[in-house]
Amino acid sequence: MKSRALKVLALFLVMGLGSGLLSIFVGSLSSAWMWLGLGAILLPGLLVSIIIAGRLGWLSLKKWSVLRCLSAALIIFAAYPISVFVMVGSLMLYEWLFSKFFPTEWSEHVYSGSYPFSIWALYVAAVVGAILVSAALRVLTKKLDKRAMLLMIVAGVVTIPLSELIAALIGERNWHLVLFPVGEALFGALSGYWLVRASPVQQQVVSSPATAREPHQRPA
Repeated sequence: MKSRALKVLALFLVMGLGSGLLSIFVGSLSSAWMWLGLGAILLPGLLVSIIIAGRLGWLSLKKWSVLRCLSAALIIFAAYPISVFVMVGSLMLYEWLFSKFFPTEWSEHVYSGSYPFSIWALYVAAVVGAILVSAALRVLTKKLDKRAMLLMIVAGVVTIPLSELIAALIGERNWHLVLFPVGEALFGALSGYWLVRASPVQQQVVSSPATAREPHQRPA
């Protein structure tokens, strides 16, 4: 079980990382598509991972209906645009509340975009994205894995400081270019973790000579 789970995690991790790197290339063509189309970019990677894992016998796909697959795909496709809208809405609400309850010079500092704590909206978006991806996996597998869901939320939150750290180590000023590959890799790996826990592969039971006897047969 552990060996199979590690193989699935590695496969989904690599595919997620590839999707994240692809999102950077797509983002160089259209920044809006990089933010809003991440779900559409992640979907092919997850699909390829599921097909490969199914062919290798790492996942059991027999009980997955077409309707559930389409519903899960739609949720993942919409997860990232919804997260971005939540992030923008949170920032707007935050700035409005800040301007109401704090001095004018403070609110001007917030609106200038230099206020250090404005990044909290990105954490909110990460949590929303993790919950929506978990909802898609719940629809697909018909099982709620609370452990995998919690890990997904933690990964969404950890992705932000981890991306900033990696960007600082490699000397990349725009740490958002690191955010997408790291986030997609973690979400991809945890999606595989959810699926492998929800679809155990049947194993053949090898009977010993003693247990293989018919009920009416007794040893001499």
